Amino acid sequence: MNLYSALVTIVAILAVVRLLRDWQAGRNRPPADAESTARVAELEERVRTLERIITDDREALQRKFDDLA
Repeated sequence: MNLYSALVTIVAILAVVRLLRDWQAGRNRPPADAESTARVAELEERVRTLERIITDDREALQRKFDDLA
C-alpha cells in the first residue's frame, strides 16, 4: 500500500465515523418539551382563526372588524 492509498483510506474512515456520530446524535435528541408543544397548538389556533376570517364573505368580515372596535 502506498502513501496515497493510506491517506485516502484514513480520510474515508474518518468521514464514515463522523457521519455515524452525527447520525447517532440526531437519533438521541430529546422529544419536544411541553412549552414547544403548547406554542405550536397556540399558533395552529391562530392560523385557523385567520383562515376563517379570510374565507368569510366581505360583509361578515366588516362586522367582525366593527365588533373589535
